Amino acid sequence: MVDLFRYKHWDFVSKRRVYYVVAILLALASIGALIYNSINRDNMLNLGIDFSGGGLVSYTVEGTLADQNKVLTAVRASLAESGDEALSKANVQIASTGTSDQIVIHTMILAEEREQATVFADQVTSTITPAITSVSEELGFKVNPTPDSQEVVTGTIRGEMVNHAILAVVIGSLLIMCWIWFRYNIAGAGLRYSVAGIIALLQDLVLLIGFFAIFYNQFQINAPFIAALLTVLGFSIHDTIIIFDRIRENLRIMKGRTFAETVNISILETLARSVNTVLTLLLPLIALLIFGGSTIRDFIVAMLAGVVAGAFSSIFIASQLLVSWAKPEQKIMPKD
Repeated sequence: MVDLFRYKHWDFVSKRRVYYVVAILLALASIGALIYNSINRDNMLNLGIDFSGGGLVSYTVEGTLADQNKVLTAVRASLAESGDEALSKANVQIASTGTSDQIVIHTMILAEEREQATVFADQVTSTITPAITSVSEELGFKVNPTPDSQEVVTGTIRGEMVNHAILAVVIGSLLIMCWIWFRYNIAGAGLRYSVAGIIALLQDLVLLIGFFAIFYNQFQINAPFIAALLTVLGFSIHDTIIIFDRIRENLRIMKGRTFAETVNISILETLARSVNTVLTLLLPLIALLIFGGSTIRDFIVAMLAGVVAGAFSSIFIASQLLVSWAKPEQKIMPKD
């Protein structure tokens, strides 16, 4: 597999402007989705209870629902008729596990934080459970009248989660930048390598968040998403460093070649490794997405999208930026 790409004569470097255009278009689509959501929805992203706070309760349906939209409409109408302000604004979704469905209700509780848990328990007992039972009888499906899960996240915990998530991403990115600068400070070029690596990471970050913004109604931003995000950043920079290492080695042993040619050869020599790594990650992730159920679905989807974005940025962005930063005479590729 190693020699599958090593001796190819593909010219990746000369097409770097095409990669930049693709990356910019994808980034603009992501930013556009975030702007659209901020204008037309409550938030730029579909925030889970970890980051939005409030109460979350789910009910398990026996089997799967034939008409999910009809059930969602009926549940929302029933909660709106309850007269409770928090329930009338509740976010109702249906999560599918393959063999059964779950009706998930996320409501922002308006009471004081110290009273939230008690208030939410009372809401479940007096309003939400009877409403779900009534809808199930009306539409002819069976639902467990006892909540499958129930939790409350206060505003204090929510704020801590958001701050810790942002801090983790910022500190992680800064540490990565410092390490690359130190590791590849060859002839004063450490800054170029670190900036190129961080730009690639920022692209991964924007694309992953944009993916969740585009598929707002399908996926949520929650604590597992942050874990997936940090994992993806680690994978992406590791793949980038492999290419950087090969570039550094080839600069020492390949004399008489331009920097652009050396980078292109380095990409070809490490391409098989990158493809193997991506496939090794994607196959089990796809299996988990199919058979793992709804509990880990958002995490798996974030990993899938992030791995693809990370592979693209490592090969087509980070290493190409090094060539763009080189001197004009070092950007030339051989014609044959």
